[in-house]
Amino acid sequence: VLQQGNLKSAVHSFDMLGEAARSKQQSQNFFNAYYQAIEEVGKLNAVNEINHGVSIKLSALHPRFETLKYKYVKAELFESVSALANLAQSQNVEITIDAEEQDRLELSLHLIENLANRKDLKDWSGLGLAIQAYGKRAPVVVKFIDELGANRNGMMMRLVKGAYWDQEVKIHQVKGAADLPVFTSKSFTDLNYLSTAKIISETKNLRPYFATHNAHTIAGIMHLYKGREDQFEFQRIFGMGDLTYRNAKKVYSDFPLTRVYA
Repeated sequence: VLQQGNLKSAVHSFDMLGEAARSKQQSQNFFNAYYQAIEEVGKLNAVNEINHGVSIKLSALHPRFETLKYKYVKAELFESVSALANLAQSQNVEITIDAEEQDRLELSLHLIENLANRKDLKDWSGLGLAIQAYGKRAPVVVKFIDELGANRNGMMMRLVKGAYWDQEVKIHQVKGAADLPVFTSKSFTDLNYLSTAKIISETKNLRPYFATHNAHTIAGIMHLYKGREDQFEFQRIFGMGDLTYRNAKKVYSDFPLTRVYA
């Protein structure tokens, strides 16, 4: 994408596809990849005067990013994420903490809270996270992050529908859980996405990115932000949704920026 894409006309969020690390060597390799990516994207931003970003997955930065081991790993993990955030701030590169499985949600929020409250990062507006609308706690998370943003220079937020649904269901079936942390119906997820988007539209401290390839969802977001189209972005995955968004731009004269997740 860096070589072939038209980086002057399309804004991107780059992901190294860092899945969960299984060893310290793997986590170090992912850290190095993120570090190099931020440096390279920073150079692109400086040359093209554009704000490409980088997405970071916490489970890629430590092999034991899990509830039972969190007290043991949080210092090491926080050190790694802080180093990447410091670099991103110095390079003028936005970073988004990517969504993980629902079992890791509290861990992610705890680390993001500590990162957001760091004095040397409070003036930086380039810190954000992804929230999954198939998770039943999405609206509560939005309110929590809005409160965090009130004590610093705002927060970014990418609202997605969710990419781990099959895995989430299977994990909690194996546990014998009486209930699931995710919706089991796609229609409920779509509805929760719009309901959560409405909550986001009423916040004061969030800069939202709405990630979707669904025409109905796009129309819903445009209705929520009618007259405020400059206050948010859409996002789509590289190679997907191009025709949908090209047609949407024909329908809406004030269509917002669409960022490509690559």
